[in-house]
Amino acid sequence: MYRVAIICSFSISAKNICHVLQEEIEKKQLNIEVEAFHTEDCSKVIGNYDLVLLMPQIRYNFKNISKLLKPIETKVITNEQINHINDLLDVIIESKEQCKK
Repeated sequence: MYRVAIICSFSISAKNICHVLQEEIEKKQLNIEVEAFHTEDCSKVIGNYDLVLLMPQIRYNFKNISKLLKPIETKVITNEQINHINDLLDVIIESKEQCKK
């Protein structure tokens, strides 16, 4: 199972994204799990997730969060990816494929 954490300042928008992503993941029968976290819960991600996605509103904190979570791959979600959920799913799938190599 490839595990993805989506982090947001209040986790509300991250939960919405997770819900929509999970529907697409189930439709496509992918072995991926997504879960939302509040920025204060970043330490819960360490050792438990393969990819961390930061919501756009916390991109300013990318450097600190990626340093804290190293060696977990950390990326910032773009507003465009939020509006086109399959683009975001493609980012996750691509990361999963890179992880296999």
